[in-house]
Amino acid sequence: MKSVYVESYGCSLNKSDGEKLKGFLASNNFEIADYPESADFVIINSCAVKKATENKMIRRISQLNADAKTHNFKLIVSGCLPKINSSKISEINSNILQFGTELSEISQFFSLNEAHFNPLIPEIRDNKFVCIMPINSGCLDNCSFCAVKQSRGILKSHSVESIKQKFLQ
Repeated sequence: MKSVYVESYGCSLNKSDGEKLKGFLASNNFEIADYPESADFVIINSCAVKKATENKMIRRISQLNADAKTHNFKLIVSGCLPKINSSKISEINSNILQFGTELSEISQFFSLNEAHFNPLIPEIRDNKFVCIMPINSGCLDNCSFCAVKQSRGILKSHSVESIKQKFLQ
């Protein structure tokens, strides 16, 4: 059984994506590792909508890249940073796999049935007392200090029915 470690940063939507990523992979027979050193794959679900956060992500990716050489895991960067500034990741190591904010990219890499983030994807919560229920993704504005629209695209809402089903679970 392959193992994966997932680390998520940023907004509530990104944290939810990380929980769903773990749930999706676990439901597809991946073991969810507690530490990067014990995983076959390490996924850092990144945030980079502001420059300070982007710099923090670059430092963490650099650390994990060094650890990957020592502990023999494959490093994957997903989330907003690959959509906003993939060249920064490639500068660290051109062999780091990069995927954006779509679950379909990761499901395709692992040769799993194509999946998309939605309220009904299984999740492994980081905090058993908190359930993040995204109702949409993206943005309508073009703020000069923020890159949400660049990373997440135009605002798209989940169906009312899927949100209702999630709420009733």
